[in-house]
Amino acid sequence: MGCAVNGRSPPSWTNARQRYRDRSPPRKTPCPACGQRWKPAQTLRARSHVVDASLRCAGPRCLERSVATALLCRLRGSWPDWCTGVALEPFRVHAWVEAEGNGVGEGDRELALFTTTMRVSRSAPSEPEE
Repeated sequence: MGCAVNGRSPPSWTNARQRYRDRSPPRKTPCPACGQRWKPAQTLRARSHVVDASLRCAGPRCLERSVATALLCRLRGSWPDWCTGVALEPFRVHAWVEAEGNGVGEGDRELALFTTTMRVSRSAPSEPEE
């Protein structure tokens, strides 16, 4: 049993989580199946927010940065392409986000060195079978 503050007992974690959910703004994004592709400027803004919020993502950790950027865009109702690639001589791997077919926040010369090995993009909604 916790101590009383101002004659009241401290709130439980369940109540704190409920209060946090009640304060968060309502989501104004479409459902994941309806996500729309964002323009490169919007995706770059999301990437900048990720880099500003996390020292880990601001450094050389491209996987964390690209996944966080893609997820942030997804939460905001868009669907950029998430890509991974490999370069030889010297061997290295890289992960990045693309909007309208261009790497966002990445140098074109650097990305030209990589061969895309995996691309995760929004699939078109499937037609109902009759």
